[in-house]
Amino acid sequence: MSVSQKPLLEIRGLQTWYPIKKGLLARTVGHVRAVDGVSLDLHRGETLGLVGESGCGKSTLARTVLRLERPRSGHVRLNGQDVLALRGSALRNFRRTVQVVFQDPQASLNPRHTVLEILTEGMLVHGLTTRERRREAASRLLADVGLPDDCLDRYPHAFSGGQRQRICIARALSLGPQVLICDEAVSALDLSVRAQVLNLLQDLKARHGLSYLFITHDIGVVQHLADRIAVMYLGKVVESGPAEDVLASPAHPYTRLLLRAVPVIGTPLAEEAAATEATPEDTPQGCPFAPRCPLADPACRAAAPGLAPLPADPARLCACFKAPSAPSSP
Repeated sequence: MSVSQKPLLEIRGLQTWYPIKKGLLARTVGHVRAVDGVSLDLHRGETLGLVGESGCGKSTLARTVLRLERPRSGHVRLNGQDVLALRGSALRNFRRTVQVVFQDPQASLNPRHTVLEILTEGMLVHGLTTRERRREAASRLLADVGLPDDCLDRYPHAFSGGQRQRICIARALSLGPQVLICDEAVSALDLSVRAQVLNLLQDLKARHGLSYLFITHDIGVVQHLADRIAVMYLGKVVESGPAEDVLASPAHPYTRLLLRAVPVIGTPLAEEAAATEATPEDTPQGCPFAPRCPLADPACRAAAPGLAPLPADPARLCACFKAPSAPSSP
């Protein structure tokens, strides 16, 4: 896949911390480092898979990019424009350009609104349609996601989980975005429905020229969807690179753990994959993965490795002192 040289979305050194308060006066005694110095690029027409177990900071990163959370520091740029500094009409335009599909379609749809109202509310606010023509606009959106016109006057409770997620995708498309953030968009769906929605997202990407930031805890989901993969652990990116290379020869022990956790028929789960999940409150000194890493030594526990190119492949980055010069198989 060819991408433009200049990234569409640039994230640099992003930090989103939450205070830990204790005592009668609720004094701040520490911070949960949900996102801790993350830098990522998303190019036009690209799908970037952001992978990591629950609690690693993936959704917080998405919410910070969407301006739903306030970062402690860092920069987010869209088309070279500083997203965190936007106000007024500029912020309003940004809301159109970057849309999101959340994990739970039932919770993200207003149960008191019909599908017609759900799909056209944003369009009316932004002046993209009129009340007289909104039914026609909503019909086109439903056709885009493979749903019939007779859905327009029904309420969310009348649909299955897969159909509700298609409605959420149609709503996200209603404002003509350039970037679509899919935050665990298929994790609540059955396997067969999940495959259908993933195929739909691929089709919509080609048809509308979209760029995806696809967030998931299941690295197996992004195997046929992502162009590049970034792996997060305890608020940091620990490995990134072309999807095919990362999946075929992971360089970081945590990436290998995630791949071993993908169920394969007839193959028992590795003991390593059953390790207890860590949380941002437990961030240790040194390498954050050291307490769970079979390769860790005293040097790993004393200092945290930075994200650096692999000697054998500069297009791939890895934050590990033990990273091989030639990546190994999972």
